Amino acid sequence: MLGILDSGLGGLTVWKELKNLSPEKGVLYFADSARAPYGNLPKEKIFIYAKESIDHLIDLGATHIAIACHTIATTVGPLLKHSCKAKLFDIASHSIPLLTTFEKISLIGTTATLSSKFYDRFLSKKLISKTACPNLVPMIEKGILDFDVVEKSLEPVDKDTDALFLACTHFPLIKDVIQVFCPNIPLIDPAITFANTLLSYAKIGPDEFFTTGNPAHFYNHASIFCREKKVTFPFLIKSLYSPLIT
Repeated sequence: MLGILDSGLGGLTVWKELKNLSPEKGVLYFADSARAPYGNLPKEKIFIYAKESIDHLIDLGATHIAIACHTIATTVGPLLKHSCKAKLFDIASHSIPLLTTFEKISLIGTTATLSSKFYDRFLSKKLISKTACPNLVPMIEKGILDFDVVEKSLEPVDKDTDALFLACTHFPLIKDVIQVFCPNIPLIDPAITFANTLLSYAKIGPDEFFTTGNPAHFYNHASIFCREKKVTFPFLIKSLYSPLIT
């Protein structure tokens, strides 16, 4: 059984692509919404939170888990792969081959992702611009779209580039707006090809969604960003450490 892990809504970009490939297959989706965003957390906390979430997915029956969060993957991905029983796939490692064909790449991501220097190690001189966008994930998690916040976040991006890499799975949820402020620049979203590599591990059956936050908020906000696909969350729970629901 395939599990998808994200700090919140971002992993839905991978889930949507899986559903486009095979609507009859289902996954276990775990969103640590109560403790999102991860992008401003220290590495130690990211590891603890991600490990707890992975263990929860394993308890639910996941045998293969996709880390659909660049922050988790770039900061603690190798540590998690050595400390978890399930087979882990991460979107950051998957992204590298997609980027090496470009000569000039601009990147937007979380503060933690940029601080990890994960992409610097692989892309070297191709990476001409790295911009932390700490206000975008909280905005998306609240289910709102503020054009001023997006515009200000993207101002530092070097637009003289061959591609803009969306190094956070939350960002494709607002890619149409990002494109407005970065016109004529190809946006690289690895969710599509990442979903292809995961498809064989998903099983025929319904999706099950779990959140450490408020299930109603998760449902409502996810529905905003998944309008083109019928979103059904048949089973939402709270974890023991969720402070949001009694």
